[in-house]
Amino acid sequence: MEAYTILLLLIPAVFGGPIWLEEDLQNDPIISSYDCSASCTGSNKFNFEVGKTYIYDYDVATATNMQGASESVAKLDVKAKATIQVLSKCEMVLSLSEVAVQRSDPDSTTMVLAEDQTFKLALERNSLRFAFQDGRIDTLCPSVGDEVMSLNFKRGVLSVFQNSMNQLQNGENLQEIDITGTCPTAYTITQKGWKSTEVTRTKDLLGCSDRHNYRSALKSTPIHVPDTIKSLPLLKGSYKCSQMINSEGLLSTAICTESLVFRPFSKKESGARTETVQKLTFVSKLSSVNTRKDLISSKTDLLFVHEEAEISSEKTLWSAKDKLTQLCRITAQDLPVEVPDLFTDLVYALRSLKSSLMTELYEQLKRGSICSDNKERIKYVFYMSTKCTICIASEIIENIMVPIEREG
Repeated sequence: MEAYTILLLLIPAVFGGPIWLEEDLQNDPIISSYDCSASCTGSNKFNFEVGKTYIYDYDVATATNMQGASESVAKLDVKAKATIQVLSKCEMVLSLSEVAVQRSDPDSTTMVLAEDQTFKLALERNSLRFAFQDGRIDTLCPSVGDEVMSLNFKRGVLSVFQNSMNQLQNGENLQEIDITGTCPTAYTITQKGWKSTEVTRTKDLLGCSDRHNYRSALKSTPIHVPDTIKSLPLLKGSYKCSQMINSEGLLSTAICTESLVFRPFSKKESGARTETVQKLTFVSKLSSVNTRKDLISSKTDLLFVHEEAEISSEKTLWSAKDKLTQLCRITAQDLPVEVPDLFTDLVYALRSLKSSLMTELYEQLKRGSICSDNKERIKYVFYMSTKCTICIASEIIENIMVPIEREG
């Protein structure tokens, strides 16, 4: 047993670095904790060969403008080489290289290469393993330390690469999960020839769930209701994707376009508009891979992850003090209409505080350094379900109960 444990620990070290051919991968013993895919489909709609590497050109361009009011357009364009290595029938690895970011200001049509290399380095630093169920991508296994921003970009690449159809003979209507959300999706066969098959994918964006983020001071759980409209109708949008699958069973090209118009500022086709076009084009195939299965540290999916901007502890503490002071002042005699908004902001700030800062803030309130005239009412905002506030609430209750016991 001890020898077997030592052998498992040595596997990543022994297999790091060289190139493996198809026969090496097929003879490799399967270890479940090293697999991204929990299962493997038996269908063969696609024909990506195990032990081969497929190289694609990827391009995503975003244009934002006020159509009908101004001719100025702000553009952002990201180009990269997307390399997909096939480790097994249902397991692949995506790597990005040669990332180039170009942008233009609204008043200029010239695209300028971005000077900041942080984004480029973040995208190229880590590869992404994913489970490929004959076109459908149901699991991602990111590398340790891969940033949320980087992972979201790779989700976008794989969303273009994905095809969730069960077969390529007839169209299908289904629910699909990708970077846009969980959406009603229609696949249609628009062209079928002996050299290639063209598939068109459209999505009803208003019917998508898991598409928006929310911020609340209250603990809550999203509810998925059986309704055709599941997204906020503030945005009017369309999504269409065209995929060409060649006679060898490979995705040769894919072009996806998503257009969004902000409804409150729109009239017919005019208004605040953003259009994103993604292109994936097959370039070449290599007869080997240079990635080996490593231990899986986490699993996720193609859904976009909304990342909260990090705020320093000092700024959060300052914000909490400011909101607490305002609440104290305006609730001394009455409860005006702005109280709910201030209370929500305060609770949100308090939840972000470290235990030591939360205790410090409460001690200031007790001493009268903050809210000296109204602290008895205000102190109950500390009743929140965090470890630190539970301790504070216990102290408040204890201070109330001790005088009662003495009187008894």
